[in-house]
Amino acid sequence: MTPGQLVKAISVALDVPQETIAAHDRVLQLGGLRTTAGRGLSAAKVTPLDAARLLTATLAAPRIKDSVSTVQSYERAQRLPRFVSQQFRQSGRLTKREQERQDLESLHADLSFIRLPDGHSFVEALESIITDAVYSLRTEGYEDLKQRFAVLEIICERPATSASIARVNRQRLRFKYFIQRRYDNRGLEATEEQRPKDFAETMMRFGRGVKQRSTIYGATMMLLAKAFHENGLDRFDTPAQAIRHWARSEAKAGKPREQAA
Repeated sequence: MTPGQLVKAISVALDVPQETIAAHDRVLQLGGLRTTAGRGLSAAKVTPLDAARLLTATLAAPRIKDSVSTVQSYERAQRLPRFVSQQFRQSGRLTKREQERQDLESLHADLSFIRLPDGHSFVEALESIITDAVYSLRTEGYEDLKQRFAVLEIICERPATSASIARVNRQRLRFKYFIQRRYDNRGLEATEEQRPKDFAETMMRFGRGVKQRSTIYGATMMLLAKAFHENGLDRFDTPAQAIRHWARSEAKAGKPREQAA
């Protein structure tokens, strides 16, 4: 898939004007955050990392010119470490909360990003999801892709660089991504002076300005997998149109198999 096809695919998948996506893409290219090559037969072939970066810029950059800095920020935003209790540190035995979380992660371990180690970035997680979805579509097909990825929910929040990725079926599993701060006692140790004293102080420190949230769902990642599989989504203009056509094509393809069986 070429950069131009990726721009069109993300425009379709997000239902965002193609001109907006192309502007983000140009800034990322100039900033060295997108694969580049020649034209024609030697034109660049984009990667899942290119798609993850362009998706991040579109979701989280407040202005087109902020695309590079925004992507770089989300490449520093790491998944929060798993909760480790004092009981586990002392005896090696999991608490009920830890055991439930471990069981839930095992249940959802069919998604590769869940198996990434603590400390990976939000952009790396998106890259893993896209790569995983492409492989699923190529090897297992539409139904497997739908069952595994349609229930994903991906959220970016700004101006604070934070994000989350969740599987929102009956047993919700959510991973959160932040840039570690000195006051964050989940990661680096904080001194008493650095920690907020109470909730009111926390709100004074972080509750400034307008907080914006962008949310996408698994259908977006499915459409990007389809774009990598078929070299773009050039025939479509909206996500609804692309998904409807895809579902109808799969239904028609399944009828002969059912009759033969």
